[in-house]
Amino acid sequence: MLPLWQLLLLGTFESNTTTLVIQVSQQLTQEASVFTHIVKEITLCIEDASQCSGLLAKNAIDTNKQNAIKYNNRGIAKNGLGDYKGAIIDYNKAIEINPQFAAAYFNRGNVNSILGDYQGAISDYNKAIKINPKLVGAYYNRGNVKSILGDYQGSVADYGKVIEMNPKHANAYINRGNAKSILEDYQGAIADFRMAIELNPKHPD
Repeated sequence: MLPLWQLLLLGTFESNTTTLVIQVSQQLTQEASVFTHIVKEITLCIEDASQCSGLLAKNAIDTNKQNAIKYNNRGIAKNGLGDYKGAIIDYNKAIEINPQFAAAYFNRGNVNSILGDYQGAISDYNKAIKINPKLVGAYYNRGNVKSILGDYQGSVADYGKVIEMNPKHANAYINRGNAKSILEDYQGAIADFRMAIELNPKHPD
């Protein structure tokens, strides 16, 4: 896989959201200096297309879709730098430009969750799923938020959807097992934990 900064500049983050967003926090931490540069580059490109340079020039076409991608990508970079409010502003702008941009809703949902706005996060995940029903990460993260809010039946349903689309998602089995345990479905929980162990025998938990 290409370094995350290259994927951002190439505008491929939307189509690869499911796999990339799961890895984004680790990569962003390692590439903080790169993302500081990206924020500056994308800001210049948004303000004046003639200022776009290098790989970023590939996204300089003045169309709604391309501009939405630029704001979304800058939001990802700001998120990586811990500027969550700035990230939300950029995701808002991306959604304003392209209301069908599933990745922007998904990314904003992740930041809302970090900020403790769980209802806002669920709303964003709902919209992302409505636009792209195959967005596995949105179901998984929505399940996590539902668990935080005590909606364990809802989280079981979301983790079940994740497993339906990706039967090898060990963490979905673990989280569903935890939710089932709280709901006193102990046999179901044991079955999920067994599957998680089978998929990932070295899991620390």
